[in-house]
Amino acid sequence: MKRTHILQVLAICAALSSCTKDFSSVNTDSNVPTSVTPDLLLGGILRSVLTDNVGTAWGIGNLVAQYNAKIQFVNEDRYLWNEQNGVWNNTYANYRNLQNIFITLGNDQKSSYYGVALVLKAYLFERLTATYGDIPYSEAGKAKVDGTYTPKYDKQETLYANIQTLLDNGIENCNAEESTFSPASDDVIYNGNLGKWVSLANALKVTPEGELRVSPESEIRMKAHYEKVVVPALMKQFNFKSSMEVPRFEKMTCRFFQVTVPVQRLGSDSSAFRRSFSLVEK
Repeated sequence: MKRTHILQVLAICAALSSCTKDFSSVNTDSNVPTSVTPDLLLGGILRSVLTDNVGTAWGIGNLVAQYNAKIQFVNEDRYLWNEQNGVWNNTYANYRNLQNIFITLGNDQKSSYYGVALVLKAYLFERLTATYGDIPYSEAGKAKVDGTYTPKYDKQETLYANIQTLLDNGIENCNAEESTFSPASDDVIYNGNLGKWVSLANALKVTPEGELRVSPESEIRMKAHYEKVVVPALMKQFNFKSSMEVPRFEKMTCRFFQVTVPVQRLGSDSSAFRRSFSLVEK
């Protein structure tokens, strides 16, 4: 009888062990990858951010400016704002995938994806801190990496300093001649044109009006960058004969590029200058 029990136990153990053979491979969904390369992430991030920007500008922006009006749920028309968390949710949702790009690249800082990701990170958090003030930054996006589920809030003035560093490093990377891996058609904004990412970074370095409120001395840095980078670019773009023809740096208008030039230089497209100014060529 005892021998029979022993044999039964051994049979059960053998059966259990055989059930786990190749268990992980059989139960792994090949359609749900555990890691994704940057070229499969960048396009989705850009599309999501742009969609949110356009939607917010059209919906909230038009109501605030009274271009549109509501016939129901009219609180926003009367400036009775409820919770507005769209920018917050969109930024941190996309930052998860942006973090995955950094994680995938690891120490490969020669990849142009690294520079593009730095500029995009700077843009995301500049927009977020301009909207909400103090926000999680230094510990944000680290739940997957080190289990930080309650990140601290960083001061806005500290954020702006970090954003400038991100932009400087992004410009340096995108200007580098050697790249091990570069964006192409997955870059739905500039189609892999790194010069235009440098242009965007240069524009962002002189546009955050929120930085001027919390750090007035930053106006000196912005003006210096404007004179060094932006003015020569605008002279080349619009064939100015002298730097005196280029509009001066104005802290109240730098965010929205509300600068003017003689109408004859623009032809019939009065918005051309603002568009080109926001994409200052390197």
